[in-house]
Amino acid sequence: MLGQFLLENWQGVAMIIGGVVAWFFKIPLSKWVLRQSQADVRATEVNTDTNTINNLEKGLNIYIAIIDNIEKQLREKDEKIEELKLEIEELRTRLNNHLNGKI
Repeated sequence: MLGQFLLENWQGVAMIIGGVVAWFFKIPLSKWVLRQSQADVRATEVNTDTNTINNLEKGLNIYIAIIDNIEKQLREKDEKIEELKLEIEELRTRLNNHLNGKI
């Protein structure tokens, strides 16, 4: 009798058993999907943090290069000022000698 019922209604029974199995495995599967999504979010956060750090490093390197360039220009200007001071002192001495008639 059960065998006859199963032969005649196997599709309906399979649908019911399949629904129960799907419902039973749905919870672990959804938890796995959630864990996978969380792992994807963490990977994206790490990637974003890495990009941010790289961009900050590039910006800092540009800032350092600008400061180095400014320091170089200041040293060159200081050297030029010292040369001009020596030249002025030499011209002043020559002028004083000329005015005093020592030439």
